[in-house]
Amino acid sequence: MQFRFRMRGVLEICALYLTIVQAYENLSRRNTTIITQSSTFDKNVASLANDGVLITTLELCGYTNPGKSKAWLQVDLGQAFSITRVKVYYRKEGNGPNDWKQYRFRQFYLDASNLPATEAGTIQRKRCYTDNTMYPHLPPNVINIPCKHVVRYVIVETTYDAPEDKYTGAMLEVCEIEVYGCSIGYFGDDCKMCSDCYMCDIDNGTCFKVTAFSTDHLYVFIAVIIPSVSLLLIISLVFSCNKKKIRTTQKQSPNTTNKSEERKEEGNSEITSTYANVANGVFYQELCQFGEPSHYEEIKFNE
Repeated sequence: MQFRFRMRGVLEICALYLTIVQAYENLSRRNTTIITQSSTFDKNVASLANDGVLITTLELCGYTNPGKSKAWLQVDLGQAFSITRVKVYYRKEGNGPNDWKQYRFRQFYLDASNLPATEAGTIQRKRCYTDNTMYPHLPPNVINIPCKHVVRYVIVETTYDAPEDKYTGAMLEVCEIEVYGCSIGYFGDDCKMCSDCYMCDIDNGTCFKVTAFSTDHLYVFIAVIIPSVSLLLIISLVFSCNKKKIRTTQKQSPNTTNKSEERKEEGNSEITSTYANVANGVFYQELCQFGEPSHYEEIKFNE
């Protein structure tokens, strides 16, 4: 009997270890993630929904102000990620008849978006879940929602005015929100790299068959591919261009038209293209520069 008890304890520890090691990353807990809400009631700031504490009492929850037609809480991941599910812990004080419960959680909805809550309309969002609980019934205060998208923002929002509430308007009391997923190009519980493609199904690693250019693909193209190509072009230009101080070695005449001159400086010969402005005797020499308003440097005519 004692042996069985010990074996059971060992198995439970192993199961807990596997659960911790082989799990999607909780992207909400990244240092680059920012939690905001539509308004703040008293000292119940949005960051309380991102502190890792899963207790659902009032002082540990983000809480919005009453008197509003809409209330939202937003998770900004800082950049696009492949997400698979979102877990929300809502305020619940207890099971007694006088304990405050998840009354304000009825009729909420969960959206994924590549635009923030203040900018994204319904058409720009992807609806992951809509609660249809009607009074007097209550939704669960802890709910795990499948939400497979490539997005930057996750938004919990409501327009519901609870009849049990002494306040009017829509309010949210989110005690913790967890967004699980991987970086783009990775999948599975331990976030393995997609084997034969850049983007794959986050759960099983199946490569996406692009039959239409979706908004997910567009965001990845804008947020990842374009900056990568731009960086390679910049590196190429840096290595191919020499920014040197230019001085003429031969006196030019104001009446000179477009010419090319060959000059030697410190043992290195190079061909430079010099352009003369007959009207004012000012010369321009072609350069390879970055961040300048012009690609030509003015060289005063040397009298």
